[in-house]
Amino acid sequence: MIRVSDLNPAQPIHKVIVLALAPMLYQIIIEDELGEHLVYTDEHTPYRTTCIEKVKELFESYRVESMVLRQQSAYDEMIGHPSKQSDNTLEVMLSPTRAGY
Repeated sequence: MIRVSDLNPAQPIHKVIVLALAPMLYQIIIEDELGEHLVYTDEHTPYRTTCIEKVKELFESYRVESMVLRQQSAYDEMIGHPSKQSDNTLEVMLSPTRAGY
């Protein structure tokens, strides 16, 4: 668990993952050498937003090496296909600045 208040602007962030939970509902995961960590606003509440631009604004003063949008499709489940062994995760590179996409 990483709280927003624990992030250090002097420390580079390897990867920020914007996790798409639903249309216009996002959480943030930080990836470092130890793995992936969900970002929290406090000890019990994961950071959530309805706008990717808010995530970019939050990390504007940090040295972010890469930022991606991650989505896991529920397509197979929605149409009644059996679960697959393979992962259907999609990651799309994002610009870490609000000026670029």
